[in-house]
Amino acid sequence: MIEIREIGQDEVLSQMFHTLPARLYASDPYKIPNDPDIEAGLFDPKRNPALSFCFAERWVAIMDGLCVGRIAAIVNRRWIEKTGDPIGRITRFECINDISVAEALFSAAEDWLSERGMEQIIGPLGFCNIDSYGLTTTGFDQPASFASTQSLPYYVNLWQKCGYKHLQDWNEYRINVHIQIPDRLDKTADGSEQRSDIRVYNLETDEDIEKYATEVYNLFNIAYAPHLGAFPLDEKLQKYYYDKYRRWLTPRYIIVARKNEVRNHRDKTVVVGKLVGFLVAIPSVSKALIENKDKTGIARWWGMRQSLQKTSEVEVLIGAVHPNYRRQGILSILTRHLFRQCIKEGMQVIQTTTVVNGGDGGFNPKKHFDAQISRQKRCYIKNL
Repeated sequence: MIEIREIGQDEVLSQMFHTLPARLYASDPYKIPNDPDIEAGLFDPKRNPALSFCFAERWVAIMDGLCVGRIAAIVNRRWIEKTGDPIGRITRFECINDISVAEALFSAAEDWLSERGMEQIIGPLGFCNIDSYGLTTTGFDQPASFASTQSLPYYVNLWQKCGYKHLQDWNEYRINVHIQIPDRLDKTADGSEQRSDIRVYNLETDEDIEKYATEVYNLFNIAYAPHLGAFPLDEKLQKYYYDKYRRWLTPRYIIVARKNEVRNHRDKTVVVGKLVGFLVAIPSVSKALIENKDKTGIARWWGMRQSLQKTSEVEVLIGAVHPNYRRQGILSILTRHLFRQCIKEGMQVIQTTTVVNGGDGGFNPKKHFDAQISRQKRCYIKNL
């Protein structure tokens, strides 16, 4: 018999919810382990600022005393105010390969969302578009990016059998780095630099990261505004996600583009550098997290350090170009700077996170580089 339990503030059920993935993916060599404490913090109003304007609830499915599935539902009021559409979100779905368990989980989440006036559901989609989103549809035998998500192959069938329809696809890419920058990239970047007064450079210090954080998030809000599930991240949310990723950030792999603008200030003419683009990448931590998932304390710290020293891959966490400057080749200049850094340090592969199927703003890595689609992800929709 399947028992669906609403978690609320129950710490035992919450522990079941957050430790289930470790059991389901125990034999998956490509699964990047979740940090249960960080995951639990997502549903703690004292830690996650999104819960000041989002309603959220979680459920677990229990059979014979064992947790066999989980699901969470979100009503994001800011996004609904922006779009005017009463659409709820489903996130953190995990389940054994049993349609009856999946149906029971979806039913609990759907009823809860319907009671709160939602007319449609999309998912998997978290609190915002920096949070977890998308169901893996291909690339189960490929390593994923640290900032991406993974799911089990049979989930696609479970979602479809429960009435969910295709809404949007994303691709992730693995780009091979050679000893020379690709000719097409080099020529495009050269032409763009000659035609503009935009200055592109790598950050140098940890202080630079702190200095640019707010500007980067503000540009992110502008550039990603049209994307599925996006809404402006306020200062509290910016700090929340910044703190989540800060320990992995490396200044030399953060590249920014600034355009000089002449402005009048207190009867004086001043030149101000406006941020118009950025790329945030890190030396890959995915393999290090996988290799050391069973270690704790000093052993884990030392193992992570050794693994990170051996990495030959870079992961692009996020990038953006201001909509008013997308036709000026800024993305090409940013990418060339990233290639230069990779070549300098002997990196062999650049792993991207999600790119909207068909390319973001006309950007298709397969057209410009020696690249392959490593993983595809999908978001679903269902009418209530």
